[in-house]
Amino acid sequence: MIERYLERLFTWESLKNTERGVEFELKNRLIETEFTGLTAVRFDGDEVPLEDVRLELGDGTVVHPDEVSSEEPLVFELADTMQVIADTDRLTLGSHEVAMGFEVEDYGRVSFTTDDEITEEDLVDADISERGADGAVALVREVREPTTLRAMLEDERAGEGRDEVVEALEERIEETKYIEEKREIADDGTRIDKAVEKPLFGVLEGRKRLAVYAALRSLDGGNAEDVAREAGIEDSAAEKTLKDMEMGGTVEYDYANDTYEAVAPSELVRERGRDLLNVLKRSME
Repeated sequence: MIERYLERLFTWESLKNTERGVEFELKNRLIETEFTGLTAVRFDGDEVPLEDVRLELGDGTVVHPDEVSSEEPLVFELADTMQVIADTDRLTLGSHEVAMGFEVEDYGRVSFTTDDEITEEDLVDADISERGADGAVALVREVREPTTLRAMLEDERAGEGRDEVVEALEERIEETKYIEEKREIADDGTRIDKAVEKPLFGVLEGRKRLAVYAALRSLDGGNAEDVAREAGIEDSAAEKTLKDMEMGGTVEYDYANDTYEAVAPSELVRERGRDLLNVLKRSME
């Protein structure tokens, strides 16, 4: 119950890259809450060290995780907002899993996991025009998003066109090519038909689970690497999601063959109504 409440704190479409790092917003939409600790922030299963996280409250006050305790709780009143800022690698385009853990008075350690999307508008503009060649190359090496790299390359060629910078950009684009390839795989039909994506999203509780479920249905079963390739996500993310879904009963694991199989849609949505079931059957045939 408390986990579902915490998930509602997350503000949809607030996930973004900024010059400060990766940020998202929490807003209290239910009742006053007292946090006695911040225990974890994760993106796509990768944990951000708490010393690299800070909370910016609505009044501009900045709070660090080690400043929150049972002796000095963080009071989060109704309608209050806070910006969670993580000094970590910028996220690439597309959907990402966001998880956050807290200590809450009377409940102990609790957490929530949700999904949100990075759009082109959320990418940080990387301006290398005013940097020296060495500084520009160093910045290029830090960028992971192919869309940003291509824009930088276009700007560089239109400006000074420094050979070493152009070469660094071309090399980095090639190194990050796998990101675009995985997007193409996902766009080529590994996701569930749009007609059922929204209702099934509610059943599976997350876009990443939706993509993994669709991949398993498309493959008629497979291991974590198969699912990662089919769903267009990282191997580690596929493995973690499959394990979570196994615990939740939406996929089954064959220990002998180290493979997973998706539970039939009819079982998955048995209590979700005849209409949704009919739509799922038509889409999965």
